[in-house]
This record gives sequence, structure tokens and C-alpha cells, in this order.
Amino acid sequence: MRRGIPAALLVALCVACLAVGAAPAAARSPFRWRGIVEGAYGGAWTHAERARVLAWMPKHGFNAYVHAPKNDLYQRTNWRDPYPPAEQAEFAREIRFARAHGIDWIPNLSPAVPLIPTPAAPTRPPSQDICFSCPADLQVVLAKLEPFRRAGARTFMISFDDVTKTLTHPEDLVAYGTGDAGFGRANGDFLSRLYVALRRRTPGARLLTVGADYSGTSDTQYLQGLRSKLRPGVQVMWTGDQVPSHAFAPADAHAYGRLIGRRPLVWDNWTDDDTAGNALPPGTARIFLGPYLRRADVAGSVGGFFLNPMNEADLNLLPLATAGDWMRAPRRYRRRSSWLRAVAELAGRRRPLRRTLRAWAETSWSTKLDLSEAPTFVRLNRKFLRRYTAGPLWPGPARRLLGELGLAAGAGGRLGGMPDRAFAIEARSFLDAATRAATAGSLGTRLLAAERPSLSVRRTRGGWLGSARPPDPARASAVRSSYQSERDTEQHDRYFVYGWRTPYAFEVPPYPVPANVMNVFTDRVDALDSSWQDRADAAASSVIVTVRGRRVRLSRRGAFRLGRRACGALVVATDGAGGRTGLRLGRCR
Repeated sequence: MRRGIPAALLVALCVACLAVGAAPAAARSPFRWRGIVEGAYGGAWTHAERARVLAWMPKHGFNAYVHAPKNDLYQRTNWRDPYPPAEQAEFAREIRFARAHGIDWIPNLSPAVPLIPTPAAPTRPPSQDICFSCPADLQVVLAKLEPFRRAGARTFMISFDDVTKTLTHPEDLVAYGTGDAGFGRANGDFLSRLYVALRRRTPGARLLTVGADYSGTSDTQYLQGLRSKLRPGVQVMWTGDQVPSHAFAPADAHAYGRLIGRRPLVWDNWTDDDTAGNALPPGTARIFLGPYLRRADVAGSVGGFFLNPMNEADLNLLPLATAGDWMRAPRRYRRRSSWLRAVAELAGRRRPLRRTLRAWAETSWSTKLDLSEAPTFVRLNRKFLRRYTAGPLWPGPARRLLGELGLAAGAGGRLGGMPDRAFAIEARSFLDAATRAATAGSLGTRLLAAERPSLSVRRTRGGWLGSARPPDPARASAVRSSYQSERDTEQHDRYFVYGWRTPYAFEVPPYPVPANVMNVFTDRVDALDSSWQDRADAAASSVIVTVRGRRVRLSRRGAFRLGRRACGALVVATDGAGGRTGLRLGRCR
């Protein structure tokens, strides 16, 4: 953890004063819990980052934040040790701010033996894992949580996700038995005693947990042991029918609910990117910026959602805004319009900045719940390729495709002007990657254009003046060289934009992912280019121009004139190999 600056929280307070006003909308939500759980591996958010997220949350209907980053040594490796005073003071300021704005700030501890070690290197000897049955260790946990309680926290969390289901203390083996069932009984008994102790200190205190078997719907020995000891008031999280976020059905939630004896809360690994490389150097290879997508009918089967976000705090504000909209009213949610509202909010009043953010963010559109990618680029490149291969009217679609790619390629130089300056800083690697990928796509589009006749027409007082020339193989070769260089660079980029470039996501177990849509496009460009090179000389040998199917006389340089009777007509240039380029003339008054 890095020390934050108290002024950051003052700035967040000012932002929140302008932003808060979502209470009536949030009150209509079918979910009691609408939270963010900072629970990924990789770098924890700083105090300033948490302050910005907390200030943003009320406007978007969120009412809970769990501080559970796996890199926090004082939650896992050194869980018995108190936080350094400066860090505890930062938490206290955040808790007071959160309470004033209707947010539960929830501290977390994970006191068992980690299955996956904390990525951060400890600076002191690790804490011994908890003795579940020992009264002294219950007091250790209460003492660790006490500074949070004094600051105003009223909800607490103990996590057993990603731990070994092993009891290491003889007292626990005697009290609970061995195996997964014994570990489950130990968890349930300890949580129940902690719940009672917390409520004695603070009437109405709440306790959350996530168990060691936190996904699926199988009745494991661990869950049997857990539910046999767990008091009804303790809330239990579940990641769904899989560990990565997945479109579970109400029946799945009801099934897990029966296994834990209560309605689950969802720990939603929708956009967390620790499995995209962020837990290890050199950092994440993929970010997730598209809108939330989940079945509306799960509303009655779970008590709420806690979204586990990306390590890049400010980048989350785009996708999480759509999750907030969904949690407010799942059946009225319209994901595209919700997402565009979030884009507009982040970009501010300048329309060019909104267009740029929209185009760039779509290069990281796919999430674990939506495997589609870069929807505007896909729609435009498909239309361009369809027109290009089927007839002459491809120039208009080509211009629109180049415009979209130009927005993405130029985003790195423009998004620094967003109101949230941290957004572009966190996005820098992916802004640069989008520049490389979009540049390759633009050059591929220009290469295909260079392999068709050139055709231009302008209006004159008496009609139209035009020019047509066959494709120039030398010019096409120059564009091809630039394109291939950019394409090769882009395809070896470690930062993924326009989709994944590996057969599987970085997940345990791995799950299939869609193809990279820029690679799909450039593969098609390569195939069309290869085919054209076999007939390049024939294509360059001649060009003819027709208007309404009738041939037009050309000068030696390819110039031609048309009278006013050509207004509204289709002009087509055809090269020696049959390649065509067409333009529709404007209508005359």
C-alpha cells in the first residue's frame, strides 16, 4: 500500500456532493447488496484511487465496498499484525466518507493458510494461521477489526476463498474432526461466534464470508460442514456456477442457496483482470470495458452482487456504471444505451472526446459475460468487405471504417483531456496497443482500396468533372509493405485489444474465448491481397468508366466530363481484371 494524501479525499467529497442523488433509484432495486469487492490479485488500489471510486459509487446505485485485495499483506500473510497507523487512518477517513454517503465500507480478513500466496513479498515474519476453536484467536480477530468498528464500519468480512482446507492446530482437529467437512465445521463455528461477538459490541453488525467451495452447485463435504455450524445471520458469497463470471440461472443460485442454508450473494468476477496477467509482472494483458450482461430473472434468487473489478481503479468506472444500472432495474436495463451514458459521463461535454472514448473503449469491449468484440468496428469492416467483394459501392463503407479506426488510433493523444486524468494514465498501454492495431487495420483497408481503380468526381457549373485510373501495383506494394510491418507488430503485442489472441483465457480452468476481430479482418485482407497480386498486371493494364451502364470517353490521363443528365447516376470504374469502384452522383436541382 502507498500512502494517500488527505486532500484526495477532500476532492472526492466535492465530487460526491455534485454526484450524489441516486437514493430513490437505488431504493427500487431488487438487490439489498449492490457492491464492489476489491478482491483481485495484483496491486491494491491506493487511498486516492479508493477515494475516487467511493465518491463515484452513490450516483450509480452502489451501497457497499469490500476491501479485500489479495496483495494486502495485513489481510492474509500478516493478518494478525495491525495495519500501520497511517494506513489505518486512511481507512478511517474512507469509512467516515462512505457512511456519510450511504455506503458500507467493509474490512476483510483471510486468516487461514493461503492456497495461492499473496503476490506481495512480506516485510516481517508471516502470521500463524488461525486456530478456529481457540478463544484467544477470536479476540485477535476482534482486535484487528476494532479500529474499523471505531471508525464507523458496521459490516465485516472473513474470507476463506483460495485457502487450503486444512486444520493445523490440534485443538481444531479435536473440536471439528479432519478433512474438508472438519474445515467447513471450523469455518462455520468460528464465523458464528464472531458474529455474536460483533453484535454484542455493535448491535445490528453484519458479517459476510466467502467459503472455500465458493462456486458450482455440488454438495461438497466442506459445505455440509459449513452449513451445520453457520448461524442464519451470516451472509455467504458465491461466484456462480463457475469461478469466472458466467450466466448462471436462478436454479443454480437456488441450488447453492440450499447448500449454504441461505440466499447467496454473488461475488462476480466479471471484469477482474488478475487472471489476464495483472497478478504477475509485467502486468495485465487485457482489460474489460464493455457493458454488463446478465439474466434479469436472477433477481429473486440472490441477495445482491459484489463486482470484483480490474486492478486499474478508474477504468472500472465505465463498465461498473452499466452494472449499477442493471442492479437498479434488471428488466428495464438496455446495455448499449447504459454504456453510452457512461461514456458520455466520463468524457464530459466535448462531443469529439465522447466519440473517441467510445471508439477506443470498444477495442476492449468483450467481458466474461459477453464474448462479442468491438461491435462498431466489426459492423463497419463486414459491410466494407461485403461491398468490396460484391460490387463497386465500397468507397463509402471504406471511409466510415477508416473514420472508426482513426478514432481508435488517435485516442492516446486525445483521452488525456478527459475530466478524470487518471483514466488515460491507467489506460496507456492499451491506448498504445489500440493505436498499433487500428493503424494496421487502416493500412489494410487502404491496401485493398489501392487494389481497385481510383475514381473521383466533382461538380462543375455545367455538370461533372471526373478522373479514373487503374490500380498502380507499385503504389499497392508500398502500402502493402507498411501494412505488413504494422500487422506483424500488432499481432505480437502482449496487450490485447480487439479481443484475445490466445486460444484460451488465462484462467483456471481455462475457458474458450472468441477470435481477435482485428486478426479476423487482417486475415481477410491478406487473402484478398494475395489473390489480387496474381492479376495485378491485368488490373493495371486498363480502366473504363460507365454511367448507367454506358461507357464514357476518357482522356489519355483518365479525365472525363458528364453533363447534368448524369445527376443521380451511378458512375463505375472497371480495371483490366474486373475490379470495380463506384460513386453515386448527387442529385441536381
